Amino acid sequence: MKTIIGLIAVGMIGMIGYGIAAEPRTIKVNLINISQQEVGTAMLRETSDGVLIRIELPAKPAGIAPGVHAIHIH
Repeated sequence: MKTIIGLIAVGMIGMIGYGIAAEPRTIKVNLINISQQEVGTAMLRETSDGVLIRIELPAKPAGIAPGVHAIHIH
């Protein structure tokens, strides 16, 4: 019984250490408008506080009027 508890404790410590040492994950996705045209990209990076999203659009994106817009994420 002591051996099983010891193995479980070592496994949990290993999982905690892996979680701390793991590199933040980053993914780049294309932003698509309602006409199915690519209009920019978004970089999503995992942080300790949540997911950081960085939107990149061309200086003057075609088909996007100036003003406030929304983003829909799946």
